[in-house]
Amino acid sequence: MANRLIELALEALESRKTRIESEIKELRSQIRRGIDAFLTARMGARRRKPDRRSGTGRKRVRTAASRKAQSLKMKEYWAKRRAESASGAGKRR
Repeated sequence: MANRLIELALEALESRKTRIESEIKELRSQIRRGIDAFLTARMGARRRKPDRRSGTGRKRVRTAASRKAQSLKMKEYWAKRRAESASGAGKRR
């Protein structure tokens, strides 16, 4: 009779132990998901692959010809601005 009580007590404790271990496992997975969600939110842009269709994530490369054209346009723009300010037409008061 005493042995049977001990066996029943052991079964009950093992059952509780299994239930507690499963709860611990669930809590650890929730913690891990929380950390993953935090990292994804914080570093999500760096982790995602660029979308090739929309061009996001790509570096735009300008050709030498486009840089030269932009340079000429800006030189013309600033020459015009200097000429206006020298003649007094550009002053607003």
